[in-house]
Amino acid sequence: MASLFILSRLGTINFLAGNMGIANAERTLDYLRVLTQYISQPQYRDVIVAIGLVNEPLVNGIGFDPLHSFNLRAYDIIREITGFGEGNGPYIFIQDGLRAAQSWEGMMPGADRVGMDAHAYFAFGDINTSPMVALAEDGLPGGTWPAQACRVWTPEFNGR
Repeated sequence: MASLFILSRLGTINFLAGNMGIANAERTLDYLRVLTQYISQPQYRDVIVAIGLVNEPLVNGIGFDPLHSFNLRAYDIIREITGFGEGNGPYIFIQDGLRAAQSWEGMMPGADRVGMDAHAYFAFGDINTSPMVALAEDGLPGGTWPAQACRVWTPEFNGR
């Protein structure tokens, strides 16, 4: 059984920005170091298969370069502990910062087992109020949601 824990916050975020931004980023790197050391123990090595660095960092508020630098430092910290190659630590997932995935292309060439974590939403902007229990035009479950997902997200994720 797998568990996923995500902490988030609305409002002003002091991560890589603001008076305590650098201190909070350093604190996050320390936590990632400790967590990686813990999950690298033999009894957990095959249990934890992936680690996400930060949940939904707002690139527009933080800036692309500071966030990319943070991601590179976190990657280095994790791989210094785990080593490289299959069987040596978890996959590392970098969140897209709610920015088009294409803007991150080529940012970590040759990186070992790194993936992009993108959160696509319908909750903001064009809100779909159709019930998910309704049948779609093709008679399949999900109402209008599956067609909307394909129409909206295919250009972003196609071929990725």
